[in-house]
Amino acid sequence: MNLRIYKELAFNKRLLDEAEKYWNKMIKTLPKAPNLRTKMPINDLEEYNFKRKEYRFSKEQTDNLIHYSKLRGVTLSAILITIYMKVLSDLIETDELTITTTLFGKLPVVKMQMNCWENLQI
Repeated sequence: MNLRIYKELAFNKRLLDEAEKYWNKMIKTLPKAPNLRTKMPINDLEEYNFKRKEYRFSKEQTDNLIHYSKLRGVTLSAILITIYMKVLSDLIETDELTITTTLFGKLPVVKMQMNCWENLQI
């Protein structure tokens, strides 16, 4: 293992530790879990099978999303997570929705920004 890989691993561990501390603090403020519709009651299931689903945007769709994000002054990550939350919110028929995105599309500078935001008093 070289120094660069070691530093990357140490940085990622620190990010994960900070994310865990953050969510352990915030978990008390989260809304109830969504009531997802299922074909049968979960308690009646004998086996659980999960399949990973994915969607790939075409180059044209990606270019349009990038253009839209630049027009709005937000990151592409913010656009994508907003779309995901909107679809999920419609699916579970509630607007009270929280998803964990502690490390989604964030740079190290975000910690400083989060501290500023959390300490903002209105």
